[in-house]
Amino acid sequence: MISRSKTGLPRGWRLPALAAVAVVLPALLLSVMQYRSLAELREKTRYAAQEGLRQSLQRVRRGVEESLARAADDALAPLNPEILTPEGDRELEAHFAEVRRRHPAVEKVFLVSHCSYHAGDFALISSPEGVRRIAGRGLEERHEVRHVRTAYNMARLAPAAQEATRGYVFWQEGCSGGCTNGTASSLVYVFRSLPGGGQQSPSGFAGLALNADYVRENFFMEFAGPAAGGGAERGAGDGTDLSVGVFDEAGRELAASAGGGGYEVRAPLSPALPKWTAAAGHRGRTVESLAADNFRESIALLALVLCCLALGLTLILRSAAREERLSHAKSAFVSNVSHELKTPLALIRLFAETLELGRVKDPEKAREYYRIINHESGRLTQLINHILDFSKIEAGAKDYAFARGDLGAVIRQVVTTYEFQLERAGFELRVEVGRDLPEAVFDRDAFSQALLNLIDNAVKYSPERKSITVRAYPSHSNGEVVIEVADEGIGIPRPEQEKIFEKFYRVAAGAVHDTRGSGLGLAIVRHIAEAHRGRVSVESAPGNGSRFRIHIPARAPAATDPERGRAKGYEVA
Repeated sequence: MISRSKTGLPRGWRLPALAAVAVVLPALLLSVMQYRSLAELREKTRYAAQEGLRQSLQRVRRGVEESLARAADDALAPLNPEILTPEGDRELEAHFAEVRRRHPAVEKVFLVSHCSYHAGDFALISSPEGVRRIAGRGLEERHEVRHVRTAYNMARLAPAAQEATRGYVFWQEGCSGGCTNGTASSLVYVFRSLPGGGQQSPSGFAGLALNADYVRENFFMEFAGPAAGGGAERGAGDGTDLSVGVFDEAGRELAASAGGGGYEVRAPLSPALPKWTAAAGHRGRTVESLAADNFRESIALLALVLCCLALGLTLILRSAAREERLSHAKSAFVSNVSHELKTPLALIRLFAETLELGRVKDPEKAREYYRIINHESGRLTQLINHILDFSKIEAGAKDYAFARGDLGAVIRQVVTTYEFQLERAGFELRVEVGRDLPEAVFDRDAFSQALLNLIDNAVKYSPERKSITVRAYPSHSNGEVVIEVADEGIGIPRPEQEKIFEKFYRVAAGAVHDTRGSGLGLAIVRHIAEAHRGRVSVESAPGNGSRFRIHIPARAPAATDPERGRAKGYEVA
């Protein structure tokens, strides 16, 4: 019949069911929610990594723009309406010549005025061919003037002109008509409108044209390096260096940081270099792999937490199950001990009352009753001694008095004491004590108790073939004295053979279970053997009897006087 708790579940399933409801189900729900959150975080990580790349490109773009603006400051800042007069031509020519002398990368410096109240419309252009002033019909006929005006108008009309840096607008010539050698040889223009001298509209514009190769080799690399490999500029906060490259309108790579390649995000370098495109990526990995690595690390951490939780839950369940088994064992112990006490007490009371009332007239019958009373009182004494000894063992207060002596003599004395009861119970008893049995250091009372417990077990569990053999012999291989108690009883199943030495444990089924007992005898035997620095072992098979052996070292236990000593006990495992 299966024992059930108040919840309707079998008693053994109560703790796992409670753990499943209280821990496992919430943990699974949290794990599913965490997995979904990690999957969403993976996408967010990918977007964040891409956004980090875009921010790096924005830093490159702003850096190039600021560099071009600083270069233009030196050339164009001194220009103002007051010098746009014929008398100021010499000053302008000298200034333009100085600018080109200090900045060899400047291909042209120019000024175009359409202010009628100053010297009329004119253009002043400084190039490698010299400084030229163009006015009148030449403003419409000269290609270089028309080209500069067209570039200026295109720069002002470009959407990026709304993001002008310090009043400058930019334009870049295309590579389709001027690039013949596979490199960017177009010009990069920087324009600045001239104030109108009190009028709302500008009085003209000034500007300079830089060689695109110079811009590529200097301005870009000045900012691509820090953005790609600088310590503070990292992608997605993971410490992975970035690689940055620049491409022309035909898709040719013009420049790249060290280790460039694997670009994943592109953006135009507007407004400074609208024809060129910058690209960025992580060195040696992709944005997708970065997000996947973070996802795997998070999943691994989640799995580790779940494993720790499962391990902790398993340990708790095992401990709780052990405590529950111990509780059941204690209940069974109380029940068995109560029965063990009740039976001899009832017999003692019955025969004592019979003798007291004088109902027994036959002297032989009276002696029989006295023997029964004496035997049952002995059983009570043995049971009480077991309980008292085990109480001391549990408290760690069991003391042993070791002394060197003849182990064979003690064995013969114990057997002689028990021999009469064995004969009355129909047992055949054989004693084999070797003549070469060495002296040993042992506690005489404790050893006698252990031997009596083994003999008593043999009597209990030998209902049919009533034969008991007590042997004692030296083991020359390891210097031990072996005391063996063998019977031809019901035997013990192999899975139960280690458990029978645990406190309160009794075999759950079969004839062993049907035999009454406290479950303390073998636990006390094991403790006594280990207190002597020895051990106890068993060989048994169902239906073929059992052989219990106590192995005691022939030498004195460590840390004790060889002739007389005391050793504290310890709890049974």
